[in-house]
Amino acid sequence: MKTLFLLRHAKSSWKDLSLADFDRPLKKRGKDSARSIGLLVKKEKIFPNLILCSPARRTRETIKIVRETAELPSELRYEERIYEGNSMKLLAVLGEVNPTVESVLMIGHNPGMENLLELLTGRALQMPTAAFAKINLDVKSWTELVEHGQLEWLVKPGSPLQVKDPGGLE
Repeated sequence: MKTLFLLRHAKSSWKDLSLADFDRPLKKRGKDSARSIGLLVKKEKIFPNLILCSPARRTRETIKIVRETAELPSELRYEERIYEGNSMKLLAVLGEVNPTVESVLMIGHNPGMENLLELLTGRALQMPTAAFAKINLDVKSWTELVEHGQLEWLVKPGSPLQVKDPGGLE
């Protein structure tokens, strides 16, 4: 049994239009959302063995705030394929994770995050910025992921910070 946490980066700023997409920072609302996710991670005692993060500025800032708020000691790796990665690229990244790793937190972007969630669970759900999902995977290796996931919960920003049962999701 493996556990995958998917986190879409928090809300980014479009204030400086001269910046490339890759270099956009978080806006204040995004920083607040990242802190809220960090508090949830701490409260729920979520300690993934490995964090895989897109190297884009907004994802780096999101995970930095989450890790600091949650006091999360997990190993962090930046993976270029997550930036602009479709579900198959994201699946390939996960497939390279050592089978001894039991839980992974992946921080990335849409549409990749939503598409990966659907590919793994069969559920087409929206993941707005700072959405956070937990997927239980009935597999022994990260190479066996497709359609083996059960969505345990999905937390979206703007709603009370509590873990939501997927049965109540739209």
